[in-house]
Amino acid sequence: MNPVRVHVDRAAMRVRLGLGLFILSWLPIAQFVIAAAGLDAGPAQAVRAIIWGVQAIIGLIGLFIAGRPVAAVVRHSGWKQTPRVVWRLLRSGTAPTDP
Repeated sequence: MNPVRVHVDRAAMRVRLGLGLFILSWLPIAQFVIAAAGLDAGPAQAVRAIIWGVQAIIGLIGLFIAGRPVAAVVRHSGWKQTPRVVWRLLRSGTAPTDP
């Protein structure tokens, strides 16, 4: 397999994983857990704080994972082209540096 293609596949995987984790961190999981468990007032606040803390950490990890490949795209393509190139990287796994 072509080394450039392997690098782009890895970058696409990192961007997809990072974006997935970031989106996961924004889901209203705390409300579902509180409703399913039937919690009220004090216990609900504690559960909500813990889940929100974990979700914030997951979101930051997602940004960290996706950050390096996206930074490489910004350096190569410039700020104006970044959204288009990252979208292409997400969809097809190819970047403009491919031969």
